[in-house]
Amino acid sequence: MAVFDNDATLFRAAYVKSPVTEGNDAAACVAMAVAVTGWVMGLRVVPWDARHTLVVEWPRVLSASRQRAAKRDVDQNDLLGLVGVDCAVAMAYHESMDLVTVYPDEWKGQVPKKIMNERVWARLSSEEQENVTKKDHNVLDAVGIGLHQLGRLARHRFLG
Repeated sequence: MAVFDNDATLFRAAYVKSPVTEGNDAAACVAMAVAVTGWVMGLRVVPWDARHTLVVEWPRVLSASRQRAAKRDVDQNDLLGLVGVDCAVAMAYHESMDLVTVYPDEWKGQVPKKIMNERVWARLSSEEQENVTKKDHNVLDAVGIGLHQLGRLARHRFLG
């Protein structure tokens, strides 16, 4: 999870642990959504009288022929849990936030996770880096999605 201030500065990013250790069903998704919304409400960062935006990553299920060789052994059904959590969190905030959905290839393209995580980290100021409670790939993905939405993750091109 990553939360940005109204001035597009990273306020806090953290790994929210699921209270469910096994399973990928509706109950597990709801439990995770409750943990996420509890974490956000515990921050007490921004006045809730302003309209905010909730950005969620929506996975794409790729055919086996379009998956990279290293990912072909990953169970695509595991993506359903993310969809369930996205929907449950969106339901919790639907009256107070605008909802934006991004696909993985929209915000990170085909860049390998390690390289993208390094790019995300490099886009943060030192003060923002201090607001990341755990430098985990899932946390950096959340930060990257936020940076993308704010226009801060665009590729830097240098011409010589």
